[in-house]
Amino acid sequence: MKSHRPTVADILALKGRRQLSMLRVVTLEEAEAAEKAGIEMVSVPPALLGPAFREAAPSVFAVPGLEYGDFVTTEEYLRAAFKAMRAGGDAVYCAASL
Repeated sequence: MKSHRPTVADILALKGRRQLSMLRVVTLEEAEAAEKAGIEMVSVPPALLGPAFREAAPSVFAVPGLEYGDFVTTEEYLRAAFKAMRAGGDAVYCAASL
């Protein structure tokens, strides 16, 4: 198991040097399995994030996705993004064009 979660800077430093593994997880069991398998990045529903997620997958880079249509204004998307980051996300994917 890896000792720490990568940062955005860590991931950018790997660009062109090697490929990272990423997959979608929707349960804590899948997150734990991804951690054990050495998956570096996971896409997650924002609702999955929290202390239990980080206990199951402490070193994966988690990217919650904000679903298109769930929010309307830029402010709503930004509030949701910061909430996801506080809950344990490392980056946020937004399907809307801001």
